[in-house]
Amino acid sequence: MRAPWPCQAAETGKPKNNSEQAVVFSGGTSTIARQIPGTLTSLRVGACGESGCNLTARCHNDTAMSLEDFRLGRTYAKQMYYSYGTVMPEAEFTKSYKFLGNFDLCREADPQSQGRPFSSQYCLATVTTKERKRAELGVCFPNTCRDSEVAVILSHAMVAADVTSGKVNVHCTKDEPLSTGAIIAIFIYSLLGVTLTLATLYDVWLMRHRQGGADFVDNDKHVITGGEQQRMTRKSGIVTDVFLSFSVLQSYKRWTCLTQPAGTITCLHGIRVISCVWIILGHTYQYTGRYFPDNPNYILNVVLKRLSAQIYLNGYLAVDTFFVISGMLVTYLTLKQLKISHGETNWAMFLFHRYWRLTPVYMFVMLLWTTIIPHTSTGPRWHYLKSKTDLCTEYWWSNLLYVNNFFHFTKQCMPWAWYLALDMQFHLITPIFVILLYRRWKVGLGILVGVCIASFISTAVISSVVGLSPDLNSKPYSDKVIYNPLGGWLYDKPYYRIQAYIVGVLLGFLFYRMDGKSVKIKQTFNILFWCISGAISLAIVLGLYPTYQGELFPKAVAVLYITFSKVTFGLAVAWVIFACHCSYGGAINHFLSWKAWIPVSRLTYCVYLIHPVIIQSHNACREVLYHYTDENMVYFYLGVVCLSYMSAVVLTLGVEVPLSSAEKTLLRMIKKGHHDKSSPEVVYL
Repeated sequence: MRAPWPCQAAETGKPKNNSEQAVVFSGGTSTIARQIPGTLTSLRVGACGESGCNLTARCHNDTAMSLEDFRLGRTYAKQMYYSYGTVMPEAEFTKSYKFLGNFDLCREADPQSQGRPFSSQYCLATVTTKERKRAELGVCFPNTCRDSEVAVILSHAMVAADVTSGKVNVHCTKDEPLSTGAIIAIFIYSLLGVTLTLATLYDVWLMRHRQGGADFVDNDKHVITGGEQQRMTRKSGIVTDVFLSFSVLQSYKRWTCLTQPAGTITCLHGIRVISCVWIILGHTYQYTGRYFPDNPNYILNVVLKRLSAQIYLNGYLAVDTFFVISGMLVTYLTLKQLKISHGETNWAMFLFHRYWRLTPVYMFVMLLWTTIIPHTSTGPRWHYLKSKTDLCTEYWWSNLLYVNNFFHFTKQCMPWAWYLALDMQFHLITPIFVILLYRRWKVGLGILVGVCIASFISTAVISSVVGLSPDLNSKPYSDKVIYNPLGGWLYDKPYYRIQAYIVGVLLGFLFYRMDGKSVKIKQTFNILFWCISGAISLAIVLGLYPTYQGELFPKAVAVLYITFSKVTFGLAVAWVIFACHCSYGGAINHFLSWKAWIPVSRLTYCVYLIHPVIIQSHNACREVLYHYTDENMVYFYLGVVCLSYMSAVVLTLGVEVPLSSAEKTLLRMIKKGHHDKSSPEVVYL
């Protein structure tokens, strides 16, 4: 999911010069702390006359006790006091208003060791000023105080210190026991781990006790696992075959197999990997730069004004590459199947296969995100991550039904999963396109063109009426407040994203009509098409650069960019695929078709699912802000890529491949009977 950077959002309505800039904390943390004793006096139980600001006697007394102990020089009290966030004077220039303090110092304070009836707890206060500025301040209070009580004390102390005014929200970090959901998830993961272990051991046992001790090898001289030998020699039943699908040895072999059938579009492997790491790049900069820099002003005035910044700011375009690939593959492969079966196929099974292909590993990661991740760490801003994972307990069903893209971004469980919802929605209507292309291809082409035109019209109308900017992040052309029950107007909606998918469908139909025949293209035209494709790609990716220099495009230009950027970028990607598959890609085709990409590309789906979990979990447990430099971001990005692919290997071998193989085994048995022992093929889309 793409969202504006904090410095972009903060720019709206900013003063014309620094002298007019409101300083959130003109005093300082010590000024606030000095007002707390007086605040406690004025806030004795019932003293303030407002029911909403009452304090419990225990919170009141324990806070007063900790402050008195600080005056007396007790160690624990000094730890609590010195763990307060320090308001840095340079915040006026860095525009960083997050003063987190020392999280560990607060939690390591041990009042009970000095006879006090409470423990220390770290609290993060979020202050929203009248100028709509948002600041965060770390404080340390007795754990006998509720979040609302800490908010009351701080709010009155700030007013007394003449530091700021506005609403104060507080969240105090508390250690929570494992939830019921976490216990159930641990049981499920343990059960899966036991199944994988037993299946692998059984597979090894079969290999060691093969009949006559002879080695089994396939036509490519690869050793065949014990489970595969069982199927080949017809000595196993369906239950055994399904059980052996969970053998890590078999899954590893399928994952690393470099053999490809004739006619495979080999360049797709490289395109998948490049697109995937591009998405990770965009999310790394978005999630980290959005929440955790200590120098957001540098990001706004230097980093985002570079031409190179457009590469990661527009990383969301890589998703359109996957829509092109998905539309192309499903159309091409299904049309070939219809030709073989003389126009007959089981469309219910077609949809079930896609649902099964996406859902199990999707739900596995969602369960991890919702139940396990919240218990894996803690930090000053960990509750923000917890608020995101809690959404899944309420909206999980929308992900299971693949309609989560029709909820607002702030209410989506796993917001980055909007792509999966669109992919499934497109697959639901694909049979209509494919049937028409197979039976009456001219009518089918007309329908596809009509759908694309409808997408153009709806996109242009919405972007014009709402006044959206080209990057969809703001509304500079309109000050109207228009309620949208569907959440985002365009970003994750099928009527906007279907353009790239239709380009893929048309490309798949073209490959089907070619039927493996070679296409002759003159070298002049080949070079021309490559230049056009490159120019289009650069124009779409880098075209918004002037907007980050303070230039506002005319509204008509913004509408044109929003309306046609998806289809034009999709066409550029389609040319790359077409040219490479038809042997007009040259060195580019050799690079994209490199066999080393094959196993890496098979991790793409799992990498897409898991990498935001890794990024957000790391950011949420950070106890200090991130200082943005190019070197730091490159270092962090490479770490995210490595951890994401390492995690994806576990998901692929433990969940994705075994369940896909089990499904194919069952379907093969049902279709051809129990005596068909051929090894199920795993198809990666």
